[in-house]
Amino acid sequence: MGWLVNQLQLAMRLANAHDFGAQARAERLWPAREQLFRKALRRAPREHWMQCLARAARIDRIAKGREGGDAWLETQRLIAAIAEPRAAQALV
Repeated sequence: MGWLVNQLQLAMRLANAHDFGAQARAERLWPAREQLFRKALRRAPREHWMQCLARAARIDRIAKGREGGDAWLETQRLIAAIAEPRAAQALV
C-alpha cells in the first residue's frame, strides 16, 4: 500500500504542477513513466486522484483496525478506480 500511496501522491504533484514537464524532471521520471502519468492524468480530473488518495487512507485505517470494512475489497476497488476512472463510481 505504501508504494501505491507514493504513486498517487506523485500523480497529485504532477496534476498540480503548472509545467508538467518541469515537474516530471524534478521528480526524476524517465520519459516512459512520464508518458504513463500523462495518459493517466488525462483520463480523470484532479478530484478523482484526490478521492483515490482518500480511499487509500481509509484502507490504511481499516487494515489497522481503526475503521470497519474489508481492506482487501477496498484495495480491489481502489485499483479498479485507478485503472478505469470512469467506472469508479460504480464501485462505491
